[in-house]
This record gives sequence, C-alpha cells and structure tokens, in this order.
Amino acid sequence: MKMKKLIMKIVAALILLTLFPTQIKIVSAAPFKSTFSTASDIEHVIAGTIPISDDGYIQFGYLGRSDYFSIAFILKFDSKGKILWNKTFRGAKKENPMERAYFTAVTELEDKTLIAAGTAGSDLFVVKFTASGDILWQKAYNKPDARGALGIGACDITEKESSIEIVGQVCGGGKHGQFFFLNIDTNGTIKGENIVGSYSNDSTIKHTSDGGYITLVSRLGSIWYGDLSKFDENRNREWTATIGNYLLWPAIDEVSDGFILVFPNYNKEKVLNALKFSESGEIIYKKLLADIRTKDGTSVSNLPKSTTESSNLGSYIGLHDGSTTYAGVIIGLSPEGTLTSTLALGNILAASIIDDEGELVVSSPGMFQKLNPSSKGSVNIKSFTEIPYDVTVTIGEAPKDDPNNLVPTDASIYNTFSAPNDVNYYNDKIVGFTQTGVTVDTSNKIYASAKSLSAIKGKTVQVKIYMNVDGVKKNVTSECTFKVSNKSMISVSKSGIIKGLKKGACKLTVMRKGKTIKISVTVK
Repeated sequence: MKMKKLIMKIVAALILLTLFPTQIKIVSAAPFKSTFSTASDIEHVIAGTIPISDDGYIQFGYLGRSDYFSIAFILKFDSKGKILWNKTFRGAKKENPMERAYFTAVTELEDKTLIAAGTAGSDLFVVKFTASGDILWQKAYNKPDARGALGIGACDITEKESSIEIVGQVCGGGKHGQFFFLNIDTNGTIKGENIVGSYSNDSTIKHTSDGGYITLVSRLGSIWYGDLSKFDENRNREWTATIGNYLLWPAIDEVSDGFILVFPNYNKEKVLNALKFSESGEIIYKKLLADIRTKDGTSVSNLPKSTTESSNLGSYIGLHDGSTTYAGVIIGLSPEGTLTSTLALGNILAASIIDDEGELVVSSPGMFQKLNPSSKGSVNIKSFTEIPYDVTVTIGEAPKDDPNNLVPTDASIYNTFSAPNDVNYYNDKIVGFTQTGVTVDTSNKIYASAKSLSAIKGKTVQVKIYMNVDGVKKNVTSECTFKVSNKSMISVSKSGIIKGLKKGACKLTVMRKGKTIKISVTVK
C-alpha cells in the first residue's frame, strides 16, 4: 500500500511538472542613461565594454592626465546602468608620474569570474576578479624583449579547454609591433608563451570564434597598405586581404558571417572605409562614406572608435570628431552593406558600443546609456559609394614581402615572458567614479503572460505579451518580433505559439518598438 501511494505521488508530481512549467527569467531591456563623474583634471578613456552573464556590464580602460600619468580602471554596471563597484590600479613605481597603467581587455570565464589584462609600466598586467569586484590575484609578466620594448599594446583574452590565452602586441623598441601569445592557468601560472614577428607600425590581433585568430597589420611599401589575415587554431594562415590604402586607427570585429573592418581614408579627412569579409575571405561589401555631418552641420571626422553587430539590424560604427567638443555618431549598415540608420549622440565620444538584442549600449566619458538605434535623419552623409581602390585576397599564402607569420620560423624571434610576479597595484585611495544620476525609460514596457514556461517535444504552448496603456493591460503579441537563440530547440509563430522541437534549453527574445524581454524556455 505504501509503495502504491509513493508511485501515485511520483505520477502526480510528473503531471504537475507538465501542467505547470518551470520558472523562467524575464529581463527587462528598457533604455537607460547613467551619468557619473571623475576628478576635473582626469581624462576618462574607455578601451571597451562587455556584457556579462548577470545582465550587467563591465567597462575598462584608464584614467589619465596630459602628463602621461594614468591609472587602470574596471567599472561594473547593473542591467539599468547603476554603478555597482569600480577598481583602480597604479603601476609599480607609484611615485613616478610617467608610470602608466591601463586595461585593454576583459573577459568573463565559465566560472563567472573576470580576467582583465593590460599594461603596468612596461609589463603585461593581469588581474582576476569575482563578479562582485573582489580581487583574487594580480600578476605582472615582465616584458619579453629587454632591448627597448616600451610595453604591451592592445590585448585580447579567451578561455580555452585548460587555459586562458592572452594575445596582443609588444610595442616599441627593436621588436616594435610583434605579436605575443601567453597561456596561463586560472591561477596565473604560465603554461606556454611566445612572441612572433610582426615588424609594423600598427598591428592588431584578436581571437575568433572558431579558435583561430584575425590579424591586421599596417605596412609601408610603395604606398601605405595593410593586410587583414585569418589564421586557424594552429596559427596556419588561411587567407590574407591586402588593402591598398592607409590602415591607421582601424576597428576590426568578428560578426556572425565574417569580419567588419573600418578605418579612415589615407590623407583625406571625413572619409571612412567600411569593408566586410566572409569567413573564407570573400569580399561581401566595400563602402566609402564621405563628409559625415550631424543635422546641425557639425562635421564628424573619420575616427572609428568601435563596431558591433546587431542581432537584427546589421552592424554599427561609432565615430567622433576628435576635438575638444565631441560629435558622436553611430552609423548602421545592413549585412549586405546598405545604410540602415544614423544616430547623432550629441557632444559625446562614442567610445564603445555593444548590442543588446536590438538596442545599443553606448559607453562614453561620464555617460553610459542604452539606446534604440533604428532612426534616420539625424546625420547627413554626402556620399555613400563603393570603395574605388583594389582589395586583393590571397588564400593560404602570405603576400611576397609579408614578414608577419604566427608560426615562428626563426629562433631569434621566439621570445618568452619571465615568470610572473605577484603584485599589489590596487589603489584603494583613488575612487575612480561617482554616480550622478540614473534614468530608465519604462514607457511602452512589455511583459510576458506568465513567469514560468516549458514546452513538451512535439507539443505547443502559447506565450502572450502585454503592455499597460493608461492602466489597462493590452495584448501586443501580434506587434512583437520573436527571436530564438537555438532554432533547433523550438519554433515560434507570429502569434506567440511555441512548439518544442528538441529537448534542451534556449532563450526566446521578444522585441517591440525598442523594448525587449528575454525568456528562458525548457523543452522536455
């Protein structure tokens, strides 16, 4: 009898799990504007911003003055732009005003901790944090070339199966522009490292989603030109695009179907080049944008500060005019290279932009905001044409005079970092930022019909989306756009009917007029 009752309870529990689905997480993505201040004589320089798994954001870079003094900072915002914590760091020679420290890369690891990398003095400086801002360890890796290298340039970080790989550039001296690779474990111990040849004035290296690398090198031949190269995970070259123009101050980013490269035109002001390459190196588009101005006539220079891929609108380019009074502009291009939107940001520097399911999160000095970018008319572009110069793509081989190769062939360019030193550069006496205001746009906010949702494989379930209009709940499901993170798990109709296709978990993003919610769906 007891066994029969136990079986009945189990069956009843299974029925309840079917009828009353599991808890889901709904995150509002309402636009916001967060303002904050630093000391009046301090410049706020942003290297980048990343979203993290708790729906917050991490911003990083340095605080500096014109006397070359700089302090590395890392800043945590919540999902509404409120500052949760910030940390600042000085180099070893804190009494030296020329001592510089800055972060150029941050990534979140699978265990939800954060790794930040940059420069302290001339060393590679790496810090590990918890999501709440606690410092787990700090390490300085001495510069690999003692013969005049000035320090470490821009870095990129990725987590591999059993290590963390940091790549970047060694700047200055006899090894100017060399790429470095450093593999460490989660405690900062070196597992493998080397420096390979890149003798150029301006070099960039980033990890790609397939485990490989994308590099950008500017070189001087008969004219200034640049090479954009894709390497596999073993550092074997897959293809190189040689661009017969001056690649200075470029922005290069991976998108879902290739790579976006943006850079100024050689010796011409207010002219911007935007090129898109497929994963195999084919040219998807090459566009030239000339004489970019805001609606009131303010001229915007050709300095690209950031690019990002939107989940539904293509790619965006952040620009500024480089003067004391900034004219920030965001330009949207479709995946095929047509102009989709333009947005003037006013007198701010669009230093870093990231996509959040159809809305843009923009970092600028003293301001952090989320915007709906789908607008036109606030920016005038006099000319939007095809780039007139040639771009040559070679597959599987380097250009004849290319000295750059990610596989060392000469022992003289195979250098190593020294063992790291445990350091304490954290400066608790310097409060980098003070919050001055946070505003959140809750108008037209949308919400789901239930706080729990699951689907049975082969069956359907309805989700309804509502908003409040003058205090009355209105069904706006038919006005929404749905996006599924994994289309093999579920399908969703325009009316919000979800069908389970395969067991597992995925996210359903719902968008309406710039408002977004995310729903976690489980298929059983």
